[in-house]
Amino acid sequence: MSDEAKQVASTASVPSMPQPQNERDSTPAPGNTVQRNRKNYLIAILIFVCGLLLAGVIAFYQPVSNYFVLKNANPAMVMLAQQAGMSREGELVFLRSKPQFATDAQMRSDCADNAAANNKNGFIEQGCYVPNPHNHSRGHIYIRQMPANLYDQEIVTAAYEMLHSVYFSSYSSQFVMHIESNYNELHNAVLDEQVVNFAKTEPGYRDLELFSLLGTEYTNLSPGLDHYYAPYFADRNLTVSSYNQVTAIFKNEQSQLKQIQQTVAADDSLANKAYADSLAWAKAGNAYEDGYDYNIYKNYIAEENAAINHYNQLSQAYNTLVTEYNGTQPVTSLQSVTAQSSK
Repeated sequence: MSDEAKQVASTASVPSMPQPQNERDSTPAPGNTVQRNRKNYLIAILIFVCGLLLAGVIAFYQPVSNYFVLKNANPAMVMLAQQAGMSREGELVFLRSKPQFATDAQMRSDCADNAAANNKNGFIEQGCYVPNPHNHSRGHIYIRQMPANLYDQEIVTAAYEMLHSVYFSSYSSQFVMHIESNYNELHNAVLDEQVVNFAKTEPGYRDLELFSLLGTEYTNLSPGLDHYYAPYFADRNLTVSSYNQVTAIFKNEQSQLKQIQQTVAADDSLANKAYADSLAWAKAGNAYEDGYDYNIYKNYIAEENAAINHYNQLSQAYNTLVTEYNGTQPVTSLQSVTAQSSK
């Protein structure tokens, strides 16, 4: 091969090398890479710190909020919560509802939604819970102020209305199932009557009222339902005990009235018999026996009237008590008996 041919072959076998690009176009400068990494690192740290601060604010806010709720609460309301056996959580739920005592007139205006139904017979509620329209678990509690002998009713009312807030925050189909199951297992005539009344005074809120009734009046509830009360009571028996104290006052008064009615009925029966005997002796012409039985008759009439007077005094006191309790007057007075003349 000639020298010229060798040169051509050599030239053809060696590919041409690409021209190198500027290094600044293909490889980042070390200083820029470090700056970019540092920026990303600072952003990550900032996000982390903000997250910690937010978590800290949330964790710090609740205890501080709780502290001021308790610090600024009406001492009378704090005492009611404690005497009802509420736990700290229950106390906070109660106090956040801004509970306040109310007069009869205030109860009719502040609890106006069901006042019309309740007040047809002069009935006044012991309390009410007015929910926030945007969040039913938050609301305002009103408690009808009672005389000293019915103070226990204020304790029961405080717990009863607090549980309305709990009901809204706990609501679920399983929750309602536990309420209905416990109601059906009690077979209590008084409770049945109250439930029937709910349809008139609280239409659509049967389980809401049942939850409060069961929680404030009954201890023998299922573990499933008691689970919903447990966070809000340190000792729910205190509320039930207060309810029983109020109930005992009325039962005692009712028992006395019943006994006096029985005495009046017995005296009236004996008086009628003595008067019939007197008439029989008079027809037989026996003036002595007639006068004797007639005197017995008058004595029984006097005893009957004494019992009637006692009954009327007690019924007046009972009506006063009931009026203080719910605004009604359920017992009517008895009329005195006038002795008939001797024949």
